[in-house]
Amino acid sequence: MRLKRKHVERIAQSLDEDLHVVDIHVGTHLNVTLEYKGKYFNSIFPSTPSDHRWLANKKSELRRHLRAL
Repeated sequence: MRLKRKHVERIAQSLDEDLHVVDIHVGTHLNVTLEYKGKYFNSIFPSTPSDHRWLANKKSELRRHLRAL
């Protein structure tokens, strides 16, 4: 399965309604620019996730980042 913008947007919205996808640069990975309450940051997503564990790991990583903001 190839990860698409709508998938990244759903992941962001499931974490916090104030977290928004601003831009996505597609390459071997997706370089995603996110905005959270006026602050911007980047996160790397795999373009073709290998298994379902990456989703739990990515959500944990993003939660830690949001708490640090």
